[in-house]
Amino acid sequence: MTWPEKWKAQMRPGLKAELRAELEAEVRAEVEAELRPKILAKLEAELRPKISERLREEMHAGESDQ
Repeated sequence: MTWPEKWKAQMRPGLKAELRAELEAEVRAEVEAELRPKILAKLEAELRPKISERLREEMHAGESDQ
């Protein structure tokens, strides 16, 4: 086995795990910052009609209680 092959087989997995742990928080923060506005806009568009319908139902239920 050559030295590069040995390094890849033995050392690289450990190095990869260490780097992943160090970079995970940084990458997560960057991804969240980039995706948060897109996700919020999509959720708002999906939830607005459902919330409006629910509010209408509750208002009608409140009117019949009076």
